[in-house]
Amino acid sequence: MKINSYSFGEINVNDNAYRKDIIIFSSEQVEDWWRNESHKLCAEDIIKVIKNKPSVLIVGTGAFGMMTIQKDAEDALHNANIRLVSGTTEKAILEYNKLAATGEKVAGAFHLTC
Repeated sequence: MKINSYSFGEINVNDNAYRKDIIIFSSEQVEDWWRNESHKLCAEDIIKVIKNKPSVLIVGTGAFGMMTIQKDAEDALHNANIRLVSGTTEKAILEYNKLAATGEKVAGAFHLTC
C-alpha cells in the first residue's frame, strides 16, 4: 500500500483521497482514525494496531507535530514488541513508504491537520 501524496487535511493512499485521520494496515486496509483526545495518542487509540501485530507503527503527528504520543501508548507498543517511529506527518509518510516497499509488516497512523 503506497501513500501517493499528502497536504494539510488530505492524504492520498492507492489513488483514494481521505480527509480524516487514518490508520493503514499491511493487509491493504485503511480506516478512519479517531482518538479520545484529539492531540494526544493514548494506548486505547491503537488497540487495533496492537492486535494486528505489525513490526513497526509509523505515527504522523500532524503537519506541525501537534499530536503528542503518551507514555501509555509507548509502553503498550513496547510490550507488544512493536517498534514506534514518529514525526511530522510529511516525514512519517516518507518513512512509511520506505518500509512498506521492503515488505516489512508496517502500520501507519496519520494525523492530517495541525
